[in-house]
Amino acid sequence: MAEYYEPSGLPTASVYEDEQGPLLRVSPFGHQGPVLGMTFDRWRQFSTAVNAAVDAHFATRYSAAPQ
Repeated sequence: MAEYYEPSGLPTASVYEDEQGPLLRVSPFGHQGPVLGMTFDRWRQFSTAVNAAVDAHFATRYSAAPQ
């Protein structure tokens, strides 16, 4: 699933609970686009993966830049 969504405001996040415990409900696009629901452990994994991808991208980009 890959689709472009125009942001409709700042990202949103809320915490709610169900029978499995506390969950995060996040939308990186504001009030339009997909909403993701995940456990805190999954959020930590997701956040770590995103940060690693961003760090790797900029490390490669800046290492190739003329000094």
